Amino acid sequence: MEKRPIGRMSGGQQQRVFIARALALEPRVLILDEPTAGVDPVARRQFWQLVHRLAHAHRVAVLVSTHYMDEVSHCDRLGFMHEGRLVAVGAPAELAREAERRGGPLVAVTAAAFAPAFTRLREHFPHAMLYGRQVRWQSAQPERDTARARDVLTAAGIDADVTTRPLSMDDTFVAIVGGTGSGHE
Repeated sequence: MEKRPIGRMSGGQQQRVFIARALALEPRVLILDEPTAGVDPVARRQFWQLVHRLAHAHRVAVLVSTHYMDEVSHCDRLGFMHEGRLVAVGAPAELAREAERRGGPLVAVTAAAFAPAFTRLREHFPHAMLYGRQVRWQSAQPERDTARARDVLTAAGIDADVTTRPLSMDDTFVAIVGGTGSGHE
């Protein structure tokens, strides 16, 4: 690889070169913009191991910009940006707890007939959204909403599993920047 021009490397290989080049300077602060974009899952894991080592063993302040919400769990603190503004700062678990405190946990509905389930549920829960093959919404009254959702689906003859679950980081971000319970609707 040492003789290959960087422009002929894969995205993951290029990212490794960029990080190596930055680390050669032994920075006290390392700012990385979308460092795992175009990187395979193995390289992503290796990248985050390196970031942990830099931050905790070598005391390098690492600032990472990413759209991958599953990656923020690697961070000690994070800031959510929306429309060019910093709208929240804190530890990932702290932000998730705050978003859930404001708007409650998720109600998640799994049904083989998810399209008809979604149609019926949207009549009663306007914030319900499709997420893969699930219908989900954040609920300030989860016990009431799960019972009501079961009643609606049973009346429609739709067999479904209705549960509550904690917010993911994606859900936390949506709740904080303008989703249900954020106060920014």
